[in-house]
Amino acid sequence: MMPVDNRPDVTMPDFATQSASQNGYSMNFAALLNHLWSGKWQIALITLTAIIGAWYYTSNMIVPTYSSTAKIMIESREEQVVNLDSVVSGLASADSAAINSEVEVLRSRRLLGKVVDKLNLLDDPEFNRYLRETGTRRQITNKIRSTLGLSVLERATPEPAVVRADAVSELRDAVRIRNIPSTLVFNISLTSTDPQKATLIANTLADLYILNQIEVKFEATERATNWLTGRVGELQDSLENAEAELKTFRARAEIVNAESLVAQEQQLKDLRERITSLEVAIDVAQTRITTLESAQTPKEKADLSEDPRLSQLLPRISSPTIKSTFDARFEATKTRAQTELRNLQARIVTLRAAYTKQAEQVAQQSQDLIHIEQLAREAEASRLLYEHFLTRLKETAAQQGIQQADARILSEAVVPKIPAAPDKGLIISMWGILGVLAGIALITARVFLKRTFVTAQSLEGFTKTTVMGAIPRIRARRRIETLQYLVENPASEVSEAIRNLRTSILLSNVDSEPKVIALTSALPGEGKTTVAMALAHNFGRMGKKTLLVEGDIRRQIFSQYFGKEDDSSGFMDVLTGERPLDDVVEHSPLIACDILRSATLDRNKINAADLFSSNKFQDLVQMMRDKYDCVIIDTPPVLIVPDSRIIMQYADTCLYVVKWNASTRQEVTDGLRLLTHFGQRVQGLVLNNIDSRRLNRMGYGTSYGAYAKYGGKYYN
Repeated sequence: MMPVDNRPDVTMPDFATQSASQNGYSMNFAALLNHLWSGKWQIALITLTAIIGAWYYTSNMIVPTYSSTAKIMIESREEQVVNLDSVVSGLASADSAAINSEVEVLRSRRLLGKVVDKLNLLDDPEFNRYLRETGTRRQITNKIRSTLGLSVLERATPEPAVVRADAVSELRDAVRIRNIPSTLVFNISLTSTDPQKATLIANTLADLYILNQIEVKFEATERATNWLTGRVGELQDSLENAEAELKTFRARAEIVNAESLVAQEQQLKDLRERITSLEVAIDVAQTRITTLESAQTPKEKADLSEDPRLSQLLPRISSPTIKSTFDARFEATKTRAQTELRNLQARIVTLRAAYTKQAEQVAQQSQDLIHIEQLAREAEASRLLYEHFLTRLKETAAQQGIQQADARILSEAVVPKIPAAPDKGLIISMWGILGVLAGIALITARVFLKRTFVTAQSLEGFTKTTVMGAIPRIRARRRIETLQYLVENPASEVSEAIRNLRTSILLSNVDSEPKVIALTSALPGEGKTTVAMALAHNFGRMGKKTLLVEGDIRRQIFSQYFGKEDDSSGFMDVLTGERPLDDVVEHSPLIACDILRSATLDRNKINAADLFSSNKFQDLVQMMRDKYDCVIIDTPPVLIVPDSRIIMQYADTCLYVVKWNASTRQEVTDGLRLLTHFGQRVQGLVLNNIDSRRLNRMGYGTSYGAYAKYGGKYYN
């Protein structure tokens, strides 16, 4: 039967719902500074590499350029062609718009094109890119094509206009125009690989700018004179036409004046009022006729007609004679009303015709009067414009030949002696700063992207499971040297860490000391076998009768620690009953405990998981409990095969080994999830193979081994 499990329940974390924001360790500013300090040599190396690269680049790969500057000062200017002083005066205001306009003039393609033509820059490869040597990429391409027997790509030369336009663009990129703040002084700077060329182009641009201003003024004056001449002729013709039209219209139109128009408008008003009165009377007559026609009974007829005689005849209406008289009188009343309506309608037609004729006459005379006044005004305006422009034409014609530039050269450009670019000191400094930032970013990214565990605190915080031991790395080339190191150095830091792990196991359940201890890990190579042997050695040295069991029957790795033995015998013989336990157990004086190896497994006949699930294996575990004080079982990796999940059912304490800075969070999480899902409880974790020196270099000296400086008195 299986032993009663009297171990306390340990609630394992729910890895499926664990926060994804956990980094596996806490990080603060001080810890980050620790990391950066530990990586100071890496930062220094990256910075030094950046500085050397920047120095080499600025010294060997960048062509030095020189900058030469000429200074000019702008006078104020007011551009009005109709002002006698407009062309010879200066800038009227020094606002930003005027200053920026002058900057654009200096950088205009037209002015720069004159510089290109005057200095023949089309023959200079610096400004004519079609004269430069073929680029490296083109040379490599042509070499490859030549090797393959293909035709070499020749550079196509565009039209001369395109070549000149590109040269102007190159010159525009090389020119820098800067206004000195709060002044009308401009710096014309030209950058070139040749200092003499830079000086020549800067001075030429300044000279052409001054000359261009004079040419612009002359052209403006000439255009103004031509325009004013044509405009004066047009205005003269317009004045003559306006006066002739006014004279002709006055002769054709009837003589009208404002007073007669006022009298006629009063007559129109009277006619309009009479028409309005007749319209009201017509409406009343129509309403009366409608009312009389709507009467049905004699009483209604008498009331609506408002005739006293009908009212007198109403009481005797029953008499046929009276009724006949009543009806005849009512019809006469209706006839009179209709006659009156027709008279009113005839009168209003006559008045409306008279009103229309009178209105047309007034409108025509008003239009004639307005047209005469308009023609008079146009003639007067044409005369004033003609006289004004005639005066300006004479003034503008007098200005030709007296133009002067609005700017003057304050200082000419001189040949520079020191290159303006590259600024080696600045470039090297900037690359040095970038190197420092790159090193810091690299180390910071490495810290925050780390997916492994480097401290016991980070492992425990992530898994919510107690870390019972942290085992330093044993620096040995072969596995057997690992055991020799433990035996030969009982006072070493590793041995002390194993003793701490042993103590944690024994204190994990004070009421019932664990006898069967199983160790597993997520994947192979995480050091669980070494930890199992170190624990067995430690338990054996404290006087306990200890058995180390090779539970990983698929790999049989014990032979690499203890040498080759007859691998045909092992606990398989005990399970089958062929040999007793004492016959297959061998004693290892090296680690002071007994060893139970696994036997060769015929995988075609026997399945390891089925073997460990059998009652015979359960009986074997019980037999080992009875014979030994401590049984340590080295089980297979939990993520590879299910063997460890079965074996751990019979163990009092289950340890999960995590390799330092190697086991990923996903692997550890998946392994623990498998174990907890099938009911196995992991009592503790073991962080194995810790490299203390590298740990300090990584900046974790304050989170692990904080008291290591005192260990020299206790460890060898």
